[in-house]
Parts: sequence; structure tokens; C-alpha cells
Amino acid sequence: MFFIFLLLSSLSAFCDCYHDGGPSYMDSPLWPLVPDYANVDLTWKPRNFVHYDVWKDWKTGERKHFPRSCGGLNEGATSVWPDDYDYQLDRHYNFLWSCEKSEIDGSLNLEPSACVGDNLAQKTHKIKAGEKEIYKNGSIVVSCKRFEGRLQRVSTPVSGCFYNNTVYPLGAHWSEPNIGDSQTLHRFMTCDKSESGYFEKKVAGCILQAEVVQYIMLNQTWELAENIFKKCVETELGKVDLISVEKFEDTCNLDGVTYQRGQWFDKQRGANLRCAFGRVEKASCEIGGVLVWINHEVKLSNGCTFLCHPQINIYSCDAALHEMKISHANEAANIEI
Repeated sequence: MFFIFLLLSSLSAFCDCYHDGGPSYMDSPLWPLVPDYANVDLTWKPRNFVHYDVWKDWKTGERKHFPRSCGGLNEGATSVWPDDYDYQLDRHYNFLWSCEKSEIDGSLNLEPSACVGDNLAQKTHKIKAGEKEIYKNGSIVVSCKRFEGRLQRVSTPVSGCFYNNTVYPLGAHWSEPNIGDSQTLHRFMTCDKSESGYFEKKVAGCILQAEVVQYIMLNQTWELAENIFKKCVETELGKVDLISVEKFEDTCNLDGVTYQRGQWFDKQRGANLRCAFGRVEKASCEIGGVLVWINHEVKLSNGCTFLCHPQINIYSCDAALHEMKISHANEAANIEI
């Protein structure tokens, strides 16, 4: 008993150094643990990505390890502390990490809690599990998913047109504010593919914001009221307007020729064409006096197959035909029958 009293007296000058381990008041119950300064290096060497404080039972000499923080993702990485939202996230390997504390035994575990959006951005963009974000002007989609209990960050290129944080597939339509007039008139947009293969958005018509919303295709005339006709036109690139016309206009232009609303047979194309709402549309094909519907194939007497494509006529032959000859030697050779 006398020896213990002397030891406590000698420690009273610096007992604050281990006050986290137990009370430092002289009238408190005797606390058996003191910091193990001889093994202080162990406190900064993570085991399974967890830092431990090393304490020693001064009566038995037994060492005890208490989890303090998480870390060790890479050399020089900062510690990730539990129970502190402001400091629990750290950016490494495309993920934001958190130090999770067990409510059962107090053990710590370093876990990815969210995904990093744009890796090159100065400010970290956090994407929660089950969410996705679009970056690089709509060309990349980054999604954060959980699979078999693990967090996955998936980056995929965008296939379509990008507007207002949304990717629209080929042929899709959506509304955008019109240039200079976003209150009463909106633009009706569509996603198209250019000749170079890139996705691009184009003006498809006008949207009149009224009590009943009116969709008017580009170059289409609409009777808004009795004997009041409006035509949707693109006055400049990307800007639409509704102009007044005297009558219901519905004409189409093809190869420099103006056609009225209706249907006719184009002998050169071997197709039945029709004009409606300012656009020429292919309705069907005719070959040898036989009507062939769009996207249908027929077998010809010469062994070839004829396809009535929505835009062109396609002949597929397994063998060269004697009556065919090349009229022009260029990249897309023209064949005459």
C-alpha cells in the first residue's frame, strides 16, 4: 500500500496527460490504465485502416488498444474521424470515406460512403448511393451504386443530347425557353444526329404557352382562332416565332419544287410521297406496278430483294447482274439498271 501511494504522488504532476483514460481527481476510484509511451509509434500505424491508442495496465503490464480514428488509405493520407460530419469525409480512389462506429462494441471501420463526381474539379462533388450526375458539358454520366454491399462508381459516355441536366435519346422531344421570349412562346426541340455522327439538338417547332398549350411543328400553319392563322418559323438559328398568314398554308418544298398538301407518285424515286405540315414524307413504294409498304421487303424475279426504306429504295443482290453498269466511278458508285 505504501508503494502505491508513492507512485500516485509521483504521477500527480503530469496526470493530465492521460485524463482521457480515466478521472484525474485524487478522490476518484483508482484508474488502472496509463498511456504506453514506449509504444507511441503504434498509435499512428493503422491496422486494417484503423488507428488505435495504446494503453497499459500499470498493475499487470497488459496492453490495451482502443480505436481512435480511421486512415492509412495511402502514404500521408489524413485521418478520418468518427462522429464528426465536418471531418468524416476524405477523398481517395474516387470515393468519399467515412469512419463508421459500431453501436454494439465501439469498433471502427473505414467505409466508402459516397462517390466523387468530377475528379478534376477543385471542389469535391458528392454523389450519394443511388444517384447520378452529369459532367463535362453533358458528355459523361457518373453514377454511384451499391452492389452486393459494395459501393461502385460507374462513368459512362452520354448517348444523346444534353439539356438542363437531362440526357435525351435520339428522336426525343422537349421544351426550351425561346430566345428573347421565354414567357409565351417556347421552342420545341428534338435530338438529331449530324452527318459527322455527333448528337445535336434541333428546333422542331413552337410551343404556345396558353390556357391550352399548343404544339405547332416548324413551318406548320395552325388556326388559333376563327380565320386567325399562325405559322411556326425559325427566324434565326435557334429562335422561333409565330407569324400571321392569310390562309391555312400547308406546302412543301422538295428539290426546288413546291407541292401542295396531298399525295403524288414520284416516278424517279419509285415512291408515293405526301405533303403534310410543311414536310414531305414517304408513304409507300411501287415497283413493277406492285405496292410495297414502308419497311417491307419483296423478292424480285431476278433474285434480288427490294426493301422499301422510309427514305430510299434498297436493292440487295447476291450476284452481279449483267444488265447493271457503273455510271460514275466515285466513292458511292451509282448503278443503272
